Amino acid sequence: MIAARMKRIVFHQIEKLVPKISETEMIALRSGGVHIDRDIFQGRVCLKTLYKNKPKSIASHELRFLRQTEELLKKYEPQELLYPNPKIKEIMQELGRKGYLSMMIPEKYDGNPISYATQARILTKIASFHPSLAVIVMVPNSLGPAELLCQYGTESQKQEHLPLLASGRCIPCFALTGPLNGSDAVGMIDEGVVEITEYGEKYIRIPSLEKRYITLAPIANLIAVAFRLKDPKRLLSNEEQTGCGGKEGVTIALLEHNKERIQITRHDPNGCGFPNGTIRANDLKLDINSIIGGEEKAGHGWKMIMECLSVGRGISLPSSANGSSKLITYAIYHYIQHRKQFKLPIGDLEGVQEKFIEMYYHSFIINASVQYIGHIIDEKHQNKETCPSVLSAIMKQQCTERGRKVIQLGMDIYAGSGLCRGENNFFTSFYQSCPIGITVEGSNTLTRSLIIFGQGLNKSHPHIYPIVRFIQQNDIDNTMEHFFQMIKDSISVYCKCLFSNIIPFTPLEKKTLQFSNAANFVALLGGNIKSRQIISGNMADVLSCLFLAYSVKWYCHHHFPPTQTTKQIEQYMIGQLCNEAEQKLNAVVYDYPLAFLRPFLFSSSFSRTPPPDQCSQIKHIHSLLKTNPYLIEDVKKDIYYHKNSIINKLEILSTLPKDSLEYMQLYKEIIKVGEFPID
Repeated sequence: MIAARMKRIVFHQIEKLVPKISETEMIALRSGGVHIDRDIFQGRVCLKTLYKNKPKSIASHELRFLRQTEELLKKYEPQELLYPNPKIKEIMQELGRKGYLSMMIPEKYDGNPISYATQARILTKIASFHPSLAVIVMVPNSLGPAELLCQYGTESQKQEHLPLLASGRCIPCFALTGPLNGSDAVGMIDEGVVEITEYGEKYIRIPSLEKRYITLAPIANLIAVAFRLKDPKRLLSNEEQTGCGGKEGVTIALLEHNKERIQITRHDPNGCGFPNGTIRANDLKLDINSIIGGEEKAGHGWKMIMECLSVGRGISLPSSANGSSKLITYAIYHYIQHRKQFKLPIGDLEGVQEKFIEMYYHSFIINASVQYIGHIIDEKHQNKETCPSVLSAIMKQQCTERGRKVIQLGMDIYAGSGLCRGENNFFTSFYQSCPIGITVEGSNTLTRSLIIFGQGLNKSHPHIYPIVRFIQQNDIDNTMEHFFQMIKDSISVYCKCLFSNIIPFTPLEKKTLQFSNAANFVALLGGNIKSRQIISGNMADVLSCLFLAYSVKWYCHHHFPPTQTTKQIEQYMIGQLCNEAEQKLNAVVYDYPLAFLRPFLFSSSFSRTPPPDQCSQIKHIHSLLKTNPYLIEDVKKDIYYHKNSIINKLEILSTLPKDSLEYMQLYKEIIKVGEFPID
């Protein structure tokens, strides 16, 4: 009796500590899977298991498709791809005919299904050529609504719409954000009401629909629209009677532009040249069967969004950042070998080397993580499991932020040639588009400060989500079992941290332990974590750096020869990521609000190892790049540029004797800056 009473008392104390989780947050937690993020929260990643996850050989039809991409891109000049232009429908239909709009649609619906790892390579290649074309391709292959239809649509909906989407005859868009709901996607969203006609047929009336920032909206004729469904008259099917389970809540339905009274205007997204715009309608009436998945899926829209959004965040946007980063890094590598100032190639100047090696560092990390996440998602889909949502959030935020750094650093080096428009300026399109990747599909500010660590703590931690679930079920025994196991594991991690300078851990193993220890202490803040967004953001950065470091280990193990050079590159990348993680962990300790516990967190901070000699490291990595061609060839892989482009000319320049007339003529051509007549 006493034991039961004590359990009840402890249970209520745990209940008070656990943050209040809304229905939408619970749906997000239930949606998506976990992977290496759980191992990181536990404080230990098994490298044998990491290395066992070998990348699969690319299938022959996927290899042909990858090669076909270069043939496709040869057809277009970049200016032809800028919207608005009269050829946009023609371009979409060609993309459809050649399989670029149906990379996740099954063959039975005329699709061209390929692995996510290959999708990432194709999107990287397209994005390296022109960001707007990458956007046009990636949207139909993410939320689009092709994926929503594939995952949740009724068979009749699939048969009707998927072949048209695959061919490009139907151009899709997904209408979610509006003037009152942006990063808070389902906050003050448009509302629809279930009504009934005089003939007893149910329909949905949306009094006012207003959406904005909708990619492909100006050219779309099939719109997936998200709204909050209300059923005041209780007309939806009753789950107990029918098993359908239609209910109120966020719902996604299909609109056909040519059949509905919809007004569309266009935005100009920073001059990037891809179709983007608004969708408006008044007193819109939709058939109840237009809900994706039918009436049964009424009210299930947020779950559908959460499960389908992960691929766009994990593959599409990171691949776009990968394409721009690889192309810019490759071009600047060649440029600094030839461009002279102070009678020296600027690549010999330490200040330029410092910026270029940082470019290479970020580009390498983006590429390694894109390759790794593609493999993870393919593995999950093969096992009928959902995409890891926390890792997808990390990929979106980290790749777009690091891609922006690559562009900024490259602009600093390319200087006036990157500022002035002209045929030698390969920066402008990437510079204009990089803020878009930072903002869309959940602002990076929100993703970093609220989602990555906040959702990761609740979802990826081995004990917290089960405790939350059992508390909601009022299951005292299972709650207490997980709670005491959590205490046991936390003590174990803390003790290992305490003696981490004695135990021979690698820097990455040590940082993984320190993160796990810090996460357990931050978890004690309970519901206050949501308001402690600086701490949450710094913990998100640590978690992200650790995931990226393990991506680098996986990538180097499977994609590079096992040489001393590879080992040195891997050590440099992981060392830099560990340094980033350490700075953020120190900040968490300084900011930790429970002062009486702060001394116990010192084991997660304050490295006792001397900082590395950055100057020597930078010079050494720069030397390795110049003397090991496979390293720069790895950067070149999966990018595309025309034969008459500045990048191709830089390649040719690298093959010519520097004292030859041909070299000097080509050099002068390369350093030209765009000039235009005065009107």
